[in-house]
Amino acid sequence: MTNAALPAFADAESFRAWRSDPPRWLSIALDIAREHGLDISSPHVFATGTNLVVGLSERLILKIFPPRSARNSSPSAAR
Repeated sequence: MTNAALPAFADAESFRAWRSDPPRWLSIALDIAREHGLDISSPHVFATGTNLVVGLSERLILKIFPPRSARNSSPSAAR
């Protein structure tokens, strides 16, 4: 079993920048799927949205939500 972990993010913008570059996070998502015994032979990254989303098959999608601090630090939330 590997120790898949997301990095810490200072704010929502840093998470969005990291999320917009799938090569930086796809291996982590696949490690998580592998740890749960899921088939990772043909992943498909969904590029839109606010979460990390990877199709693992026609019937299975892995969706990883951003850390709470990255979700709650939008400019409008600071007002």
